[in-house]
Amino acid sequence: MDMDSVLRGFVDSGKAAGVSALICDRGRESYFGCYGAADMASGRAFERDTLCCVYSMTKVVTSAALMTLVDAGRVGLDQPISDICPEYAHMRRVRRVPRSDAVEIVEARTPLTFRHLLTMTSGMLYSGDDATPEERAVHAHMEELTARMRRGEEPGGTPYTAARLAREMAELPLAFEPGTQWHYGVSLDVVGGLIEIVTGMSLEQYMKAAIFDKLGMRDTYFSVPASERGRMASIYTLSGGALAPWRSQGGMPFVNARALCAGGAGLVMTIDDYARFANMLALGGELGGVRVLSQESVRLMRSDMLADAIKPSFNWIEERGYTYGLAVRVMRDPSRSSYREQPGAFGWNGMAGTSVRIYPEEGRTALFFIQLVPAMHANYLPAFVQAANGVARP
Repeated sequence: MDMDSVLRGFVDSGKAAGVSALICDRGRESYFGCYGAADMASGRAFERDTLCCVYSMTKVVTSAALMTLVDAGRVGLDQPISDICPEYAHMRRVRRVPRSDAVEIVEARTPLTFRHLLTMTSGMLYSGDDATPEERAVHAHMEELTARMRRGEEPGGTPYTAARLAREMAELPLAFEPGTQWHYGVSLDVVGGLIEIVTGMSLEQYMKAAIFDKLGMRDTYFSVPASERGRMASIYTLSGGALAPWRSQGGMPFVNARALCAGGAGLVMTIDDYARFANMLALGGELGGVRVLSQESVRLMRSDMLADAIKPSFNWIEERGYTYGLAVRVMRDPSRSSYREQPGAFGWNGMAGTSVRIYPEEGRTALFFIQLVPAMHANYLPAFVQAANGVARP
């Protein structure tokens, strides 16, 4: 099925309010299409300049920002982060008591490094993770940190920056010894804070100088200015088989001025802006004659970073056939995947359904934008990827 039919079908079937897709080859547009509404109540159309919350696709940008510091020799991938943030000099971790669901807190033996954070092997979790005794133990320690963060966002509260988050995360025990498991969590939020500590700039200021301005990304924000809020897409959820507005439960507001630049989930942007960033990665760190990252840093980002002993813990059903690089999935075994992507294809998705797919051997990028929670990627992305494969190269 061609891409126009796929996108139109998502909207006409009631699975999405609005969608868009952008395919580029060697930095040049091969396809763009959009259908549906950015806001169903007003009837405002989903347009090319619609601003969308990309949530966890922010992690890829934060990873690239850290790698610019690696390129500059300001940090090392295997450098202990305690060199930058002394609070991490003596870390603790949770250990299960043998033949029991009880846990104890012990000293971590392995110094936490930037590589651990970028590969999600740090032992840092999200606050809602509580499926295992280890996760529940960490979750209990995170409650106070989360409360401090929320107080910092209140009027008159002490501003809660990414740097402060990074420092205070050192108070929490890790869920496991660094480098022994993969577990999705706040690692890239901590990376964002460490970038602030290293540079003395907010994460937004540093990303703007190191990435956004160089690539002409003029519609990318951690906090959307009042003058641009009319371009934001509303986020929807499927309720009783019909689309309804989604109400975030205490999540990032995106539109209010705030000190915290969330390196794990905080960016809002247009599909064209993310495409510029993705095209830079697809072309080895350079776009339009402007170099953002070294070829070596891009190669590292899209390399298999998980040892064989760790790979079983990267067990998300949607990621079968993939391994993990530096904040991105990397296709390893297409025979195990529902996606028709060649080995080496890399990218990531967002909580509201957005997706970036990068094919370095071809210099191709494929962007899909939607605003739906829960995302239910399996209902959309295989068809999108198949249609993207059929878009002719210029």
